Amino acid sequence: MLIGSVVPFTLIVIRPTNAQLLMQGRDLTSAATRTLLEKWVRLHAVRSVAC
Repeated sequence: MLIGSVVPFTLIVIRPTNAQLLMQGRDLTSAATRTLLEKWVRLHAVRSVAC
């Protein structure tokens, strides 16, 4: 059952974070980018555990 939740979780929860990280013109050295990357790592860990 958890494996089936990975795709919706990715599309609904992780995708918006990915979109923000991939925004054109993003300052890759900014604190905001670091915060988004840390959020992405936590979300990815949740997704990995579900697999």
